Amino acid sequence: AKQRLWKNEGEFIIPPQFKKVEKFHADCAPVLDGRNHKCGLINTKGEFILEPCFSEIKYCSADIYKVIDNQKKLYYINSLGNWIYKTE
Repeated sequence: AKQRLWKNEGEFIIPPQFKKVEKFHADCAPVLDGRNHKCGLINTKGEFILEPCFSEIKYCSADIYKVIDNQKKLYYINSLGNWIYKTE
């Protein structure tokens, strides 16, 4: 089943396109794309800040998210899509 977000009036905020949508922090939410089973980061309009091509994305604090890629490399990104830290 695909998750979706609704307005109070019954309209979609974000259409049912993701397998999982995490809680929003700093106007962003990690999502799991059901087509490729990869994680991405969306804004409150459902637009991608970070395309779904990562193994894991988790909220840390303030507007910082922890990102892990397919090779288990660790990254940190802010809610604007700017990389804060990348492992080599």
